Amino acid sequence: MALKIPTYVVWDSDEGKKTKPEDNHRLLRLFDAPLEDYPGKVTENFACFKRDMDTTLREELTPDTYDSLLEKCKSVFGYDDNNHARKSPLVVKCIIEKASQSSKDCTTLKQIVTAVLKLRDSSIHQGVKTNHVSSS
Repeated sequence: MALKIPTYVVWDSDEGKKTKPEDNHRLLRLFDAPLEDYPGKVTENFACFKRDMDTTLREELTPDTYDSLLEKCKSVFGYDDNNHARKSPLVVKCIIEKASQSSKDCTTLKQIVTAVLKLRDSSIHQGVKTNHVSSS
């Protein structure tokens, strides 16, 4: 029996880290997607970062912009260490918001949000209940 809960899966493929490509193969099989060792893509049901979200964000905003914003945002939330700051959802949110104010965006994250919203909307039209809060 399927629970029919709309689910969008996001993972880091961890290229360049001590990982096994088989882990990514298992995840890709769940979606009947072609097997790749270290995929980086956004689809209607899943997204995966070739290395990790932090690396993608830094590449798409440009290293100079990302590094500058990381310094500003980590101090706002009291982080001294960049590695800890990068893992903080509040710091990541701060970086994305400040980048957006400077007309810089992370295309991959925008694509993921669009895919999630599309999944949610199609689920609503199919009569699947979601715990979605209106922004009005």
